[in-house]
Amino acid sequence: MVVSDKKIFSIGQIFPLIGEANGANNIIDGYHLSLNTFNLLLFKKLGRTCCICGLNGIFFAINKEQSKFRKNKIKKSTRLTLWGIDNRDRKIKMTVDHIMPKSRYPELKNNFCVMCKDCNNHKRDLPMNEFLNTNYVKNKLQQKVSYI
Repeated sequence: MVVSDKKIFSIGQIFPLIGEANGANNIIDGYHLSLNTFNLLLFKKLGRTCCICGLNGIFFAINKEQSKFRKNKIKKSTRLTLWGIDNRDRKIKMTVDHIMPKSRYPELKNNFCVMCKDCNNHKRDLPMNEFLNTNYVKNKLQQKVSYI
């Protein structure tokens, strides 16, 4: 299966380097990788599995390359995105989401969970306790049980 025409990195290539002192300036396979981004640090801390459907992030792919001008030098920086493959062989982006909507609860700290893009899109701006009672989540949980 062809996942992407972009460069793909394994979990083993990236995870050990996230949060390291040189994480902002790693060069792997000729790409300058930004490995101290907020999302990557949270994936390392919280894990790679969607808290709703259980989809697991299994590889990283290049999201975009950015050119930065610093002291008359052009520095290219590449951002990575974590991806999973669902049971229909679709590539699904993994995200970090607020458990309680930041718009309603801006004071909350440590208010994050890992979600796949599908679950995150359905959650919208609902607090997690409300989202867990939706038909979407009930259907996802039923699908999960039927695979066991």
